Amino acid sequence: MTHLEITSTVSSFLTEKTLVGFHPVRGMVLERPLPVEELTPSDLDMITHPNTKTKEWIPRPALVDAERVLRLAAGHRHAVYGESLVSPKLIHWTVGEAQLLVGFGSVLVPQRASAMNVVMFLGNQEAQRLMQQTAVELRAMIPLGASRTKATLPSGYGRDTLSLDYARQGKTFETHCNLYLDADTEPSAERLQDYLELMHSVELNIDTPQEKLGWTKSLTKPGQMLAAIGQGYPVFFYEPGETMSWEVRKILHAKSVERTQRLMSLLFGCEFKL
Repeated sequence: MTHLEITSTVSSFLTEKTLVGFHPVRGMVLERPLPVEELTPSDLDMITHPNTKTKEWIPRPALVDAERVLRLAAGHRHAVYGESLVSPKLIHWTVGEAQLLVGFGSVLVPQRASAMNVVMFLGNQEAQRLMQQTAVELRAMIPLGASRTKATLPSGYGRDTLSLDYARQGKTFETHCNLYLDADTEPSAERLQDYLELMHSVELNIDTPQEKLGWTKSLTKPGQMLAAIGQGYPVFFYEPGETMSWEVRKILHAKSVERTQRLMSLLFGCEFKL
């Protein structure tokens, strides 16, 4: 097992000079739900929150599959931050000019009657491809809705194909995107690029003529896409062959950064305003 050697605390990391010039442009959140009734005492650790001093039982961080995260960072400059052996962890990972913050831990969600393992990313402009590659590698630990649609990935992603699974709407992000794809045909290069640009940064819903899941009733032609940014913004509609404009993508990514920073603040108990 890879040893999580802690460099310093998360709160001290947020004041370090290493963050000068770090401007995150995209956030990503991967969730792994764990029904509370399936957890046993051996799955839990007691933590004390550094600010409130209150104690709380949480699932062991090992369930987040930190091994996989650290294997991806191996060979690159990185440091691990945390308050204790059982608290959430933060990895600051740099590859050239690319900077990536990876936060992972576990929280209990009473309103969902479940525990939640979470892995969150914040990356700068130079880390865009690195974020996509890392998310593709970590998909095995996240049980999303199983779409039949598969896509052949370009080289450099560590695997040849990707299942275009969907995230059920309304859990993590306020923004959402609907895709209507043919499950028996690979998506176009434009739609695959849109999927990689949006996965785990918006609520992403996929439907197909074969499955008729009901997510995308307003879309009728395979290859169509709809993006809803939120209240006060228009809904953007794209025909097959049209890719999302960089202006819309930039807004969606900016909102994903805001949401991811709020979730990191909740997870670590300190303000993530980068």
